[in-house]
Amino acid sequence: MNDRDYRELDKIINSSPAVIFLWKAENGWPVEFVSDNILQFGYEAEEFISGKLKFADIIHPHDLGKVVKLFSKSNMTDYPGFTIDYRIITKSGDVRWVNERTLIRRDDDGNLINYEGIIFDVTDRKKSEHEMKLNKELMESLLKMNQMIGATLQEITDFAREEAVRLTDSKLGYLAFTNADESVLTMHSWSKNAMKECKIEDKKFVYPLKTTGLWGESVRQRKPVITNDYSEPDPLKKGYPEGHVELKNHVTVPIFDGDRIVGVVGAGNKLSDYDDFDSLKLTLLIQNMWKLIQRKHLLEALNKYSRDLSKANAELKSFTKIKKEFIEGQRLKQSQGDYNKLLQDDMLESIEEQHRNSMAKSLMFSEKLNRLIDSLMFLSTEQAGKLDYHFGPVNIEKIVNNSLMNLILIIDEKDIEIENEVPADLPSVRADSEKLTNVLINLLENAAKYNEPGGKIVINIWNEDNYVRLSIRDTGKGIPEKIIPHLFQSIYQVDDSITRRYEGIESGLYLCKKVIDAHGGKIWIESELGEGTTVHVKLPVYENVSQA
Repeated sequence: MNDRDYRELDKIINSSPAVIFLWKAENGWPVEFVSDNILQFGYEAEEFISGKLKFADIIHPHDLGKVVKLFSKSNMTDYPGFTIDYRIITKSGDVRWVNERTLIRRDDDGNLINYEGIIFDVTDRKKSEHEMKLNKELMESLLKMNQMIGATLQEITDFAREEAVRLTDSKLGYLAFTNADESVLTMHSWSKNAMKECKIEDKKFVYPLKTTGLWGESVRQRKPVITNDYSEPDPLKKGYPEGHVELKNHVTVPIFDGDRIVGVVGAGNKLSDYDDFDSLKLTLLIQNMWKLIQRKHLLEALNKYSRDLSKANAELKSFTKIKKEFIEGQRLKQSQGDYNKLLQDDMLESIEEQHRNSMAKSLMFSEKLNRLIDSLMFLSTEQAGKLDYHFGPVNIEKIVNNSLMNLILIIDEKDIEIENEVPADLPSVRADSEKLTNVLINLLENAAKYNEPGGKIVINIWNEDNYVRLSIRDTGKGIPEKIIPHLFQSIYQVDDSITRRYEGIESGLYLCKKVIDAHGGKIWIESELGEGTTVHVKLPVYENVSQA
């Protein structure tokens, strides 16, 4: 070959993706020759040939051991060569996967002389293979989680958090939940590795959102947030206390319940950069966790109210029997004077009162069960993707009147006055007639149930900026301010006696909000103790939606 041929060959080699190496059979594999296209990894050929770098210097520390082991094994056998995949670190610090194909050169006596090999950048292939593996593992994790309905809440959240770490190739992770108005984050738990590395003695668990740094951004921005270089200056960073686990990169994802953020999940210290696929995996995993928690809460409440109902029914049956036996006993006795008759009347009245209380208790638990069953069926149908809406033009005044007719018994029983103010030129709304009727029955039933005897329900409907606005105001005792933010949640445990009477309306309002949201509308509550409660609903006008 002449010089021109060598130049052409050199040009072909250096423009190919394959990097050619000639290594000495010595510790660290000093380089005798490397093609100039090593530049694709940021290095100059001279850095290796001069001895400034050995090839072992650029092999990823986590993979160096297996490469050494394979070379040693090959040296002790008659293998002519080998192939291996491992990671190298580029000059800029990035991690790339390579495939090495090496021939072992020996002298006539069988002694090692050197290694001749080529390496190919196979990062894209490795990434695809890895993503396929993680996709499979994600599906397996979701399936396993769906089978954890019998697990405790702690077991469910621990599983979801550790899977979040594993499926994103992270080193640490955490799970936190928000309060009702999303102003405070309460740390629920850190991953096992994070707790091992964390040296903070007095750990905080409650964080006002306004004082949180980058990890609170997913709540403020209401979307996943990725930070791939945590050391870079950022005005949103607040720093972390001494002893905190050092963060290199980070991804945080909000947990949604409808349009409300109920928590965040975060992962950090992945060897490579986080990407949108990581945030998608976290979203799928953690939203599935929240749906499971909702179902578990409802099932536990269902079991509790089933037991309460059984107990109340047994009590009712007992008082019914006592009342019957008492009345029959009095029939067998002759009159023993006015004093004895007065005692008997008082005793009968006492039995009657306890009987009425038992009936009311039984009815209350029955209503709670019905509401929870409705919620469970709604959630199951919605999560299965089988909840269909059939939208069309709907006369909301007609829906209100039909809903009132369904509640005529409770309205008459409590002698509640109805004021219904509807303008004559009210436009139709875009709605599913059946589902909207269920919403209004629920809202009007609450207005009647929690109203005072002889009270009033005022219904106003009017047109407002391409929406039809509806308000339902009652003259009941009102709702404590601290309860209002929780009324649209699927489950909210109310413990103190002041608010106990509102147990049972939460699940109904949760369904109402789900349906109104699906209609592209809004629903909210205003209330003040002693002044009653007003529920507001906004629904889009049918014509406006059709034109859009």
